[in-house]
Amino acid sequence: MTYEDPNIMDVILEKLLLDMFISPRLMRKYIKMLDLRGDENVMEFGCGAGNSSRWLAKELSRGALTCVDISEFWLDKAKKRMRKYANVRYMLGDVTKNEMNEKFDLIFIHQVIHDLPKSKRQETIMALKGMLAKGGRIFIGEPINMGHGMPVSEIEGMMESSGMKEDNHYFDKALLIGQSYIGVYSISEQGN
Repeated sequence: MTYEDPNIMDVILEKLLLDMFISPRLMRKYIKMLDLRGDENVMEFGCGAGNSSRWLAKELSRGALTCVDISEFWLDKAKKRMRKYANVRYMLGDVTKNEMNEKFDLIFIHQVIHDLPKSKRQETIMALKGMLAKGGRIFIGEPINMGHGMPVSEIEGMMESSGMKEDNHYFDKALLIGQSYIGVYSISEQGN
């Protein structure tokens, strides 16, 4: 079993726990924190099955959402879940290969970076930063548990060394995810 080729338990867990119970509680908080106007151009990096995507698409009534993932299996799940939203596009691929000629007001990253090889994390954040529009922001939510996650110092260091500054953050705890760092970053004056 891999992320690209999940087993049946992963699919059931995603549907029953994440989609029905965990995502609604978390996304209400995140949406409030992001204070979206509704006309933004947003990318969800690592959209998976679209649990967060649905909440973002609802908020972007005059905007657009681009769902990006490396897994065809999960991107197909997201397409099915999101079929009623006309403002959503999908991209299968690796953002570090810079296949998009588009700028985003917000890049939403939830529970993704910690699963990347350590050697790819900084490169990925730099690639995403390069896709931000002027005044754009990155939302990042990552588990900070010892067994599954990454240290807060690594998240903050990675973002800072990419030329991003933290605008806001808090810590949260959720079933299955455990303790998480939730932060919003913008391009620092030195990071231009």
